[in-house]
Amino acid sequence: MFDGAFAGERHRESWADEAVARDFARLCVRFDGLLGEGGIRLDREATSELKTLARIHDLNDALPPPTLWRALRAILGGELTKA
Repeated sequence: MFDGAFAGERHRESWADEAVARDFARLCVRFDGLLGEGGIRLDREATSELKTLARIHDLNDALPPPTLWRALRAILGGELTKA
């Protein structure tokens, strides 16, 4: 019985979900150090990426980096569980 999706479409969706999960994992590796005691210092490129992500998700990019990443991590992680 036809379920409304072609095999190629399901494959593309699966591939996209995997790509999103990989990108989220990359971001976690890059920014999770902000959440520990003492936190990490971000270079200019990492700070720019974090602020850009904040603006994309309508967050105040003037917040401290640990606060931004905590909020973004919750948003992005929640989007992964919806997939």
